[in-house]
Amino acid sequence: MNRTKNELADYAWNPVTGCLKDCRYCYARKSALRFASDWRQNLAERSKVQQVGEKLFELDTPWKTKSKRFLNSPTGFLPTMHKYRFDWPQKVKVGSSIMVCTDGDLFGPWVPEDWILRVFAAADEAPQHQYIFLTQYPERYKQLANHEKLPQNKNFWYGSTATARESSVWTNEHYNAFVAIEPLLGPFEGDVTKAFQKLKWVIIGAETGRNVGKVIPKAEWIKDILASADATDTPVFMRSSMESVVGAENMRREKPQPLLQRVPSDVQKERLWEYCTVCGKYRPMKEMYALLLRRKRGDSPERVAYMCPECYEQFSRDNFEKGKDDEI
Repeated sequence: MNRTKNELADYAWNPVTGCLKDCRYCYARKSALRFASDWRQNLAERSKVQQVGEKLFELDTPWKTKSKRFLNSPTGFLPTMHKYRFDWPQKVKVGSSIMVCTDGDLFGPWVPEDWILRVFAAADEAPQHQYIFLTQYPERYKQLANHEKLPQNKNFWYGSTATARESSVWTNEHYNAFVAIEPLLGPFEGDVTKAFQKLKWVIIGAETGRNVGKVIPKAEWIKDILASADATDTPVFMRSSMESVVGAENMRREKPQPLLQRVPSDVQKERLWEYCTVCGKYRPMKEMYALLLRRKRGDSPERVAYMCPECYEQFSRDNFEKGKDDEI
């Protein structure tokens, strides 16, 4: 799992790749095909890749060429589940924000439900992270939620991609739902902007790549979106592509508070957290006072316990005269 240049997250995790929508200017498709080598020939090697449905494939292990080079997309841009990537989030110990399946659409109608559920289960194994899902098929969220198969985890964020008012945006008060309006191609008004008030996050972006400058978002489009979001104090994040549209001084780069936090894993807590010897609070060692013991003169002090700041202050007041150095 690699760090990503994506402004929304720290890492990109792609246990499922590929898409059958065939968008003309899809960056992920071009990148996958560029680094796939001869993917048609790769598909013929049944000892490495399993076909589990029409245009659906699974890989148990990373694909290594004869020259010992690893291929990220040996099946081109055909939908593929990379089983060996399921444990990757567990290897990142510090809680981070992770964009899930940036090299495809996990919720496309061609994706088997089992694949989606396995990705959810893998994410559950590393609960210290915030997982950001994004799809052009938000109706799949609704289907899964109706069958109680869409996790209500507080660290799962379900996003809908929208470009104009005809776009479908999924909202549900029991989930962290958000919308990514990118690129912004037209006005959002009426019922659509009202739906924004039920969301936890609104992202806005302009066209990039070959299409940059073809449709420049109008001020009134942006104003309507911001007014709807601000009515419920919904965070708004403007992509860097919006800077030339609104100006650097008007850029908003807000994120929901959970996406700004860094939650340590259980393993990391065992190494870097301790209990206060007085009140029993569990917190990072760096926030507490270490209690040292020197068994005899000349010995190096040993760290024997920790005390939280609150208990230490109380201890100091109770046991030392004002102005005297604190020595335990």
